[in-house]
Amino acid sequence: MKHLTKNGLSTLWMGLLLSLCLQAPLAQALSETQYSQQYRAQVLPWAEENLQPLEFITADNLRIQWYSVRFEGDPAQRKGTLLISPGRTESVLNFLEVMYELREQGYDMAVIDHRGQGFSDRLTANTSLGHVEAFSDYVRDWHQFQRTVQQHFSGPYYLLAHSMGAAISVLGLKNNPDFFDKIVLSAPMFEVQTHPYPKIIAQGLARTLVFLGFSKRYIPREGPFDPTVPFEENDYSRSKARYQQNLLNHSKHPQQAIGGPSNRWALEALSVPRLLKKGTPWTNKPILILQAEKEHVVFNSAQNDFCQSHSHCQKQIFKSARHSLHLDKDETFQVYLKSISDFLH
Repeated sequence: MKHLTKNGLSTLWMGLLLSLCLQAPLAQALSETQYSQQYRAQVLPWAEENLQPLEFITADNLRIQWYSVRFEGDPAQRKGTLLISPGRTESVLNFLEVMYELREQGYDMAVIDHRGQGFSDRLTANTSLGHVEAFSDYVRDWHQFQRTVQQHFSGPYYLLAHSMGAAISVLGLKNNPDFFDKIVLSAPMFEVQTHPYPKIIAQGLARTLVFLGFSKRYIPREGPFDPTVPFEENDYSRSKARYQQNLLNHSKHPQQAIGGPSNRWALEALSVPRLLKKGTPWTNKPILILQAEKEHVVFNSAQNDFCQSHSHCQKQIFKSARHSLHLDKDETFQVYLKSISDFLH
């Protein structure tokens, strides 16, 4: 990266690079068989050189971190600007490989760390707690992010959004339905699963706990970020190589790691289906939904309903894939990338 952030983000790249003892040969795409070596030899040096950290201050005086990558190819091949909206707990680190693989596709890229996570300001003294006072705060930040990106990069603008980030950006279409020319939603959080509780019980429990003053406490059965959770017990990725790299990123910069959500976040997240129904349809722009078949985080049925209510929406199902398609096995990740590229072109 060309400049340091206030929180010393560049130390992450340097720490990871210094931990490399063996250099992998350059390749056009990373492979799980040599993933760690290739990630450290290709992705991290590229990020150090090209990822530009920036920030803006919200109306409630929070610092929101965002990052840009400028397309360095032939200007005649430039296609526009791709905005990336990560999911809950995620930061720019989760999308480094995606950005690296899309670097020659003709897009300037901009990714946001949503409030309360990543390298943006936290909302509680417990930095591992995933908290927000109102989902509308996310949406307000997103609108400010869009305006800020416009000051740096010209259109046309495209969207790649994952999980919670997809819910935020879709709700943001209410006030600006024509901002994006095309929209890609990966495992969008249009309705969150509440296992082991039925939704009505989970909603009642969250509302009660918030009423009793436990808004900023973890939801039942959740706690701080735990790097010792075995790979076999995760609901997000089938790729052990990408899962372990994600843990390594967290270990090198632990203050950006997020654990379980707060009771207030849960109550707000459970209101998303109601909010979405108020705005149907949200836009007439082309939409692609990328859906994980083995989904245990959000309900695919809500994605199906959303797509059916938008005449320009198409859906692609990834067989056997889990929630985080951008962190899944090569067989999923490669199709994920191709689907995004083909759709946006």
